Amino acid sequence: MRYNPYVTCVGGAVLNRSYRVTGPVVLGKSHPATGGTAYGGVARNVAENLTRLGVRAALVSVVGDDVPGRALLDDLDRIGVDTWAVRPIAGRTTATSSTVRGPGDELVLGVSDTGVLDEMTPERLAEPLSRVEPGAWIFADATLPDATHTRLASTRRTRDLRLAVDTVSVARAARVPADLGAVDVLFTNLDEARTLLVDRRRPPGETAHDAALALLDAGVRSVVLTLGADGQVVADADGVTVLPAVPSAVLDVEGAGDALVGGTLADLVVGRPLREAVATGAAAAALATEVRPQVHPRLTRQLVDARRAAVPQGV
Repeated sequence: MRYNPYVTCVGGAVLNRSYRVTGPVVLGKSHPATGGTAYGGVARNVAENLTRLGVRAALVSVVGDDVPGRALLDDLDRIGVDTWAVRPIAGRTTATSSTVRGPGDELVLGVSDTGVLDEMTPERLAEPLSRVEPGAWIFADATLPDATHTRLASTRRTRDLRLAVDTVSVARAARVPADLGAVDVLFTNLDEARTLLVDRRRPPGETAHDAALALLDAGVRSVVLTLGADGQVVADADGVTVLPAVPSAVLDVEGAGDALVGGTLADLVVGRPLREAVATGAAAAALATEVRPQVHPRLTRQLVDARRAAVPQGV
């Protein structure tokens, strides 16, 4: 029987609104701008990346019982993400994030309303987790409540699952499971890694290499620490390796981290070694920076493989 990989993605599903001011910004004044809306959220984006790369993905999340929530679900159905475990919550509004950028693309203001994600309780996870087959992968982002991360960690240990976690942001980093030994792969950057280490009363280290080793020492089984244009630090029981970034014609870096996670997991679920998987993720991330949407709308395994093959280092 042919193995069909499947990843359960747990975390945020968000309506993103973005605006770009066409002239100088003066606080307290109204400005002409261009803008639009799109769907995001780390777990949602990872699920879409996986689906576009040929891996079946289910999203476990919550939305408001409102027009944006229904539209978000319709969009995921169109893409092919399994949405049976996305629950509309009566009386709540779908999570939103809004940004205003200046003419040079610098961030002027960002605001978010993600309170509905606090409804991602351990009880809401019970049925989706019961359907995950032993040995399968779960991905979780750090927007989840602490108790939900605890449930994920305990389920990973008792049911022999595989758990990947993204720290998402400095503000969210400390929310990852207290049981770091239950985390098979931790995706993070240097600032988020240091925040997590300080929260666990461990020295944050002076370099990315130090931080990666400190996370391993804290119990994490493997670490993928992103360095932007400087590549990725990959650390596990085999040691610490720095992989190069994949060249790209950068237009917008939003969504690159989610593409890195999606591309990496797409390889891990079929048994490829971590460093090979991260190289695939880096190629997906490079492609994501070349478009405005957070997920490349024409992403395919063939496109990622071609970009990876073009890297001179041949990782």
